[in-house]
Amino acid sequence: MPEPTPPIWPAGRGKLLGQASLPELLPSSIGYDQAVQSVARAIEGEIELFVNKIPTVLLWPAISVLEEPILTHLGFMLHVDWWDEAWNLEAKRQFLFRQSLLHRRKGTAWAVEEAVSLVYGPARLREWFEYGGPPGCFLIDLEILESGLSQDDVNKIVWMIGKYKRKSQHICGLTFSAVTSGPVYLGATLETEAMIDIWPYMPDSVELSDSALYLAASVEADHDLTV
Repeated sequence: MPEPTPPIWPAGRGKLLGQASLPELLPSSIGYDQAVQSVARAIEGEIELFVNKIPTVLLWPAISVLEEPILTHLGFMLHVDWWDEAWNLEAKRQFLFRQSLLHRRKGTAWAVEEAVSLVYGPARLREWFEYGGPPGCFLIDLEILESGLSQDDVNKIVWMIGKYKRKSQHICGLTFSAVTSGPVYLGATLETEAMIDIWPYMPDSVELSDSALYLAASVEADHDLTV
């Protein structure tokens, strides 16, 4: 039994939304009307704007492309423990993206280190037994980036730490280390010295034969002539 012939779709059918123009998608019953064609072309730009916004409907996967005002509203919806409008765009995106995991691990050393590192640079929490401090205390070692830190930043870091540490802990201090990057040029030289002693040649023995002996002489004379 022969296989059925697949239907032949009109032009514009079978395309993804956004790949075909609206006039092409009009049914044949009204597509011939020039007035309808004009209306379709007029609203096509508005539909394109709507189609381009579809990826932002799924907010969580779209955090890396969302605009800054939307990130602020999203942070309010997620009830983030700490938010600062002064953060740069990338810091806001990373903080929101990790917010769910930070909530689940809140009260741990990892949560404190992760929250601070996302905004201000690499951080490490040292418990009291690691440096011999009072029980229940901890230190934060923070690697300052090239942008540096102001006193206001330090106050915000302390406040952020208070949001993510466990309540039985007490911060005893912050240590900062500045890190910069740049080319390093290295050079090396190798110098060698050797001492060589050269002695005159001393034959082991001298042999004489009866062959002819040739002698030569020269005379050199100096004369002073007075005129």
